[in-house]
Amino acid sequence: MDGVTQAVENLPRLNGSAQDALQLLKSLQFQLDLLAQQLPTFDEVQSGQATLKSWDEQYKKLRISLRNANL
Repeated sequence: MDGVTQAVENLPRLNGSAQDALQLLKSLQFQLDLLAQQLPTFDEVQSGQATLKSWDEQYKKLRISLRNANL
């Protein structure tokens, strides 16, 4: 089996792993969203929300990239 054939055969497994990782990221985003509101200071809440926004932007970019790769 040549390298190209092997790579093509691994795509479904890699796609599944990428989907799993995206779901984990979404779950962590949800947890951060809940926890950020409970941080003790306003600055920490703002920092948590900024991190959440960054994660959300990355999630969207990764999702689009994965969708485009599967076309």
